[in-house]
Amino acid sequence: MARRRSPGEGSVYPDGKTGRWRAVIVLGYDPETGNPQRKTSRHGTKAAAQTWLVEQRAKITRGEVNATKLTLADWLEQWLSHKERTLKSNSSQNYRFVLTNYVIDKGIAALKLTSVDPVSIRHWLHGLQDEGKSAYMLAKAHSYLGMALRDAVRLEIIHRNPAENERPASPPQPELARLPAADVFKLLETAAKLEHPLHCYVALALQTALRKEELLGLRWADVDLERMTVTVRQTVTFERGKAIFGPPKTTKARRTVEVDTHTAAMLAAHRSRGWAHRAKRLEKKRRWEEHDLVFPSRVGTPMPDKTVRKFWYDLVGKAGVLKVRLYDTRSTWGSEAARKRMNPKVIADRMGHTDARFTMKRYVRPDDLERREAALSIAELYAPEPPLKLVETTKADGESAA
Repeated sequence: MARRRSPGEGSVYPDGKTGRWRAVIVLGYDPETGNPQRKTSRHGTKAAAQTWLVEQRAKITRGEVNATKLTLADWLEQWLSHKERTLKSNSSQNYRFVLTNYVIDKGIAALKLTSVDPVSIRHWLHGLQDEGKSAYMLAKAHSYLGMALRDAVRLEIIHRNPAENERPASPPQPELARLPAADVFKLLETAAKLEHPLHCYVALALQTALRKEELLGLRWADVDLERMTVTVRQTVTFERGKAIFGPPKTTKARRTVEVDTHTAAMLAAHRSRGWAHRAKRLEKKRRWEEHDLVFPSRVGTPMPDKTVRKFWYDLVGKAGVLKVRLYDTRSTWGSEAARKRMNPKVIADRMGHTDARFTMKRYVRPDDLERREAALSIAELYAPEPPLKLVETTKADGESAA
């Protein structure tokens, strides 16, 4: 099989019919057929043909030449179709929603793919700003568009990514809250009194820092009560109310987390109650779907995330504690672990992160007490360290040691 020529490669040869010199250069490849797209020019001399070829190569390098007739909208539709084959359903749906509403439905999408440049990216961003779109959504739409254009460069459809040279302002990171330690105990005490199956869910979230989708996907096969560990192998997310089973978020998220004796005992009691409930339903020939879930619904299916959220906010209200989101159990655990001087790498591993610096920056939050402790007086803050005391040691025979 002949080697596939890269964009910019070409040749000069005589045209036997006209006696002129023909120069041909490869511009790229049709993304649908894979056929090469070429540009041809005829010249009176070989030198002129070679000069033209050099000029075209320079234009390709600058991103000025490409023969594709694709519009940006055409390419994004192709790219999204590919993503739907390679990504989890909820992720691909997110890509499609953002790109459809923020790019494909806008004027920039009608441009030829090769005509999209940093200036048109800037005008597109300004248009979204004028519509009142949030900085967060601008950044997300720009990121997804940049990914699609980067793929077009990789496939040699275009020669440069115009989104790389024009970016929106970075949106402020949403502030993660944390429960004060005293509120954690109040919350758990209130949950225990309710005798609700999700009491164990809340306690496990605060003790392991597992994500919501990881807890909802947790199976008893992944719980080892003898070794006191839980292993994240499966997640459950919801798309339009439908439960979607899937793998953990990242390779690092596939992890084993240790629990303490109290949590292990609580899990054992929770399992006994759950198995008794299942046996009762099966005995009465009522509906039951077996998924081996630690936190199933009444019929064995994954617990709906809206049910978990409602229980959480009801619990927060009844306990009279700081109103935080369920997701903030992760920053609560991370902050308390850091306050106990736990190794940052251990904290990151437990939370399923690769980079400990990201964990400490994103999830660790000081509380009011720690801020107050930082308000040292001038005398306390700048007091000199006490001098070290040298202790004279002696040998076994009573002689002074050097």
